[in-house]
Amino acid sequence: YGYFAEAEPCLRRAVELSPRDYLPNYRLACTLERLGRNPEAIAGFQQTAKLVTPREAQNCAYRAARIAVRME
Repeated sequence: YGYFAEAEPCLRRAVELSPRDYLPNYRLACTLERLGRNPEAIAGFQQTAKLVTPREAQNCAYRAARIAVRME
């Protein structure tokens, strides 16, 4: 709850170790969103969408679109 800056390097390492595992990718995208690094978060959600079921991919697309709208 609030340690997003500290979590980022750990999550990046987890993604590096298991690039096909959706959970570290998703959590990294969420962390980047909370840190206000919107373009990176959008890219993270788009990457995660490639690793999950179609239904979960819709959630990733929604999260990415929501960020994009806020950036306008």
